[in-house]
Amino acid sequence: MLTTPTIPKGVLLLFVLSICAVSVLGTIDITPEQLNFDAVLWGSDAQKTMTITSDSSTTLFVEPVVSKDFSSNIQVSANGPLAVKKDVPLQLKITAQGNALGLSEGTIDLYFSTAGTNLGSASDTFVQIPVTLSVVSQGRRQILIKDSSISNTEVGGIANLEISFENAGSVDIAPSIIATIDDRSTQRFIAKIRALDAQAMNFPLLASNLAAGTHEANIIVKDNDITLLDRTVSFNVLPAANHAKEGDIVDVILPQQNTIGNEITGGAVFRNSGKEPLIITVKTDVSKDNRIIKHSEETFFVPANQTRIAHVGFTPNTSGSYLVTSYADFAGTATAVTQRTIELTTPNESLERILPVFVVLFVGIIFIASYKKRFHHSKKGGQILNKELEQHERSTLR
Repeated sequence: MLTTPTIPKGVLLLFVLSICAVSVLGTIDITPEQLNFDAVLWGSDAQKTMTITSDSSTTLFVEPVVSKDFSSNIQVSANGPLAVKKDVPLQLKITAQGNALGLSEGTIDLYFSTAGTNLGSASDTFVQIPVTLSVVSQGRRQILIKDSSISNTEVGGIANLEISFENAGSVDIAPSIIATIDDRSTQRFIAKIRALDAQAMNFPLLASNLAAGTHEANIIVKDNDITLLDRTVSFNVLPAANHAKEGDIVDVILPQQNTIGNEITGGAVFRNSGKEPLIITVKTDVSKDNRIIKHSEETFFVPANQTRIAHVGFTPNTSGSYLVTSYADFAGTATAVTQRTIELTTPNESLERILPVFVVLFVGIIFIASYKKRFHHSKKGGQILNKELEQHERSTLR
């Protein structure tokens, strides 16, 4: 019966020859299935060991090859073909070199064959090991920009500026973004990226005053007066389409239980179901006895097909029914109103309602105790009187 190679979950395995050739390979085990080099200091290196084992009685040969775009950062201790014998582990030292700051991703390609020559495309089995390398500069600010783009929008809409940041330093960084459209309107933003973190961030570019056609935006990103990016990006403004802007308040979330005097916090959930990003203003009123006791507004950016939650909070002072209503304004329209009701009671008011019952019970207990005591004394006194009368009658009879 033929056996086929098995490798750890997550490793890509491709068979390039016939099943007859593969059958002699047996079971190949490779650990680890993925190499992650985290926080390698710039200018230094780190090592990990890859172990390859086989249960085939036929000697296998393996040739490790580092992907070309990654070869300057990763080195393998030995070049192939290398022999892998039955139950004799082959250990490869993988060295990560901190040559370039930032996050690098690549692969180590392992070519297996029963022949000791002509590996590569003529190999029997090909296995790909993903490798991730993060090179950092300790004690220094180091922010990288991997990519930037601007989405198309429609007349009166919002263009989405997306910038992919990578903070390869050891401190949090908040670079500034300046976007100037057609050398006229300028918008400013602040991004916050944690140390050793990579993140793609979205920024809304208002296109309400732009005509249909092609426009240019100059994007400048600075950190501590150091220019990280100075790029001009083109984007298109399309004629308005009514179906492009769609969204609604889909829910108002409130706690099930709370107490008077404590702040009640919840949220109004807005979903952008359209094809364009939106800047929306969620307006919320909290009413009691047909009187508004709290009004709040929150404005934020919602990318297409995404959801955001606006804060809802108020502090009730009395018990009763509170009505929370929320709706959103965007692109000159208002959504339908979404309502939720919450019933609240205060422990003090509950105590006031049952206090008369406690008073009646307390008075009743005191009355019963007093009555029993008097009854006990009166009964004892009657017994003494009867005894004295009996003694008097006896003395008279004598």
